[in-house]
Amino acid sequence: MKNLCMVIVVPSLVAGCSGPGLVTTPQPAVPSASPFKTDFAAAVRRATEVVTGRRDLLWLPSLTTGFTDARLVRPLGVTVYGFGLAHPDSDPNFPSGVHGANENTEIRGLLFQTKLFIALACDVLKAQVK
Repeated sequence: MKNLCMVIVVPSLVAGCSGPGLVTTPQPAVPSASPFKTDFAAAVRRATEVVTGRRDLLWLPSLTTGFTDARLVRPLGVTVYGFGLAHPDSDPNFPSGVHGANENTEIRGLLFQTKLFIALACDVLKAQVK
């Protein structure tokens, strides 16, 4: 049996077109992973240290299940990691962020992640300027 990737078509995008609202294509999502020991991974660790003020964090490479847009750019040779930190004082029992209740995010968590991504951008851009 062939793997099928299903794409749900938004009705407003196909207004006036005939055919079903669900399209199947024989293009399966190909599993992929980025290597763990890279300059970019080191930059992520440094940015995290800057934002948290801690150097004792344990980094564990892992795989996540589900779809990600990373599968579209990894074949182009791009290193892609899915990561994001919650604010240290966030309630671990309250699902927030992606896949949380209404995909909401606490303001302090949003600010914390913004600082992380700014620190990462500064680290990566500084390395490119040298």
